Amino acid sequence: MKHLIALLTLMLLLSLYCEARVHYVDKNGGTGRYTTIQAAIDAAIDNDTVRILPGIYNESINIGKNIVVQGGGILSTVITSDNSQRATVVMTAGKLMWVAVTSTQHSGIDIRTASIVI
Repeated sequence: MKHLIALLTLMLLLSLYCEARVHYVDKNGGTGRYTTIQAAIDAAIDNDTVRILPGIYNESINIGKNIVVQGGGILSTVITSDNSQRATVVMTAGKLMWVAVTSTQHSGIDIRTASIVI
């Protein structure tokens, strides 16, 4: 019986440790929140979610992990850039959803093997 309880406790602890995390992005900051999307992406590991609070984020991002990058809606969450060196969003993995992407210098998005959900 003691072995069964120990095994169940271990399984519970492992399931809590392996649970996907959510990283919040708020350009205005806030407790436990990232101020840039890329910083949250860099901190994320596979199966995590990066949730972007509404706002206009002037940055280029690179998603190369199996994560979900989720905005607050295409009318309220915008990723934009005037960077002429690269696209606004480069995706080689993961999923991008509920954001608008604009760019003054490039097409805006470079997708290789990933998905965009509208």
